[in-house]
Amino acid sequence: TVRAAALSSSVMGSMEHYASPDVEQLWERAYATATASRLLATRLNMAEPEEAFVLGLVQNMGQIILGVKATDAYANVRKLIDDHHEIDLLKAENRILGINHQEVGYILARRWQLPDVIAQVTFRHHEPERAGKFRGPATLVYLADTVARALGIGSDGDNFMRPLQVSAARWKKLG
Repeated sequence: TVRAAALSSSVMGSMEHYASPDVEQLWERAYATATASRLLATRLNMAEPEEAFVLGLVQNMGQIILGVKATDAYANVRKLIDDHHEIDLLKAENRILGINHQEVGYILARRWQLPDVIAQVTFRHHEPERAGKFRGPATLVYLADTVARALGIGSDGDNFMRPLQVSAARWKKLG
């Protein structure tokens, strides 16, 4: 718990100058996802709840960076999604920016020398089945984000409810 709290404080300190009205909805989603991650970790006995909170909080840090550092280009990503509902967030980011927020988050996590679990969950939170040995935490964060999305808390620019990307085996393991 102490390690997770210190890590959360450190990451938030690094991210604090990336707050702006342009990303306010992203921060709301991040806190909702973090809270849902903590609750699911406790309920499912999957992970240390405070670590789950940190993972939920930072999963979209790449999107927050893009929203602040590439505001105009990121507005085009959101417009593409609004105009073409069949295009998901990652595809829209790749099409407009040539990179997606999972990749940006991964690069940041590596640059900041964050633990592997943070780097991998950040890199695969939309595709938890591809997270290798971090599939469990990535799935937890993915489900927590789905809960926040379903409740309409905050926004990541793609608020359409899409089919869950969780295998039958993972659902069974989650109980």
